[in-house]
Amino acid sequence: MDLKGGCLCKAVRFSGSVEPAFQVKCHCTDCRKSGGSHAAIIGVPDGAVAFTGEAREFSSIAESGREVTRAFCPVCGSGIYSQTAAAAGLVFVRASVLDDPDQFTPQMSVWTSSAAAWDFVTPGVPSFSESPA
Repeated sequence: MDLKGGCLCKAVRFSGSVEPAFQVKCHCTDCRKSGGSHAAIIGVPDGAVAFTGEAREFSSIAESGREVTRAFCPVCGSGIYSQTAAAAGLVFVRASVLDDPDQFTPQMSVWTSSAAAWDFVTPGVPSFSESPA
C-alpha cells in the first residue's frame, strides 16, 4: 500500500510503500479526546513511512494504563501518528490525514466499551470492549 498524507496546513507530510500490520478503529477515551469520535489508525513498522516537517509530541497514560505518544502538527493541530510501548516497533498513522482516506479498511474496532453512543461501530468487523489479548 502506498501511504501518502499530511496535516491540514501541509507543514507535516509522510509517505511510504508498506503492507500495514493492521487497520483499526479505536474508541478509547484518549483517542476520542485527541480528535474525532474515534481514531482510525493504520499500524505500520517503524521506519516504513518517512515523515517530513516537524511534528510535536504529547505523551499520556491511556485508558489501558500504558503510555501513548501522539504526534501532531504544531501549526494546524492535525494528529499525524501515535506510538505506544505496548506495540514497540510500530507507528500508528492516522487514516484521517491520508491523501486518499479510502485506503483505510478497518479490520477491527477496539475499546468499544468507551465508544460514544452516537458513534457507530463498523458492522461485520470484529469488535472488542477493550484491547484484544
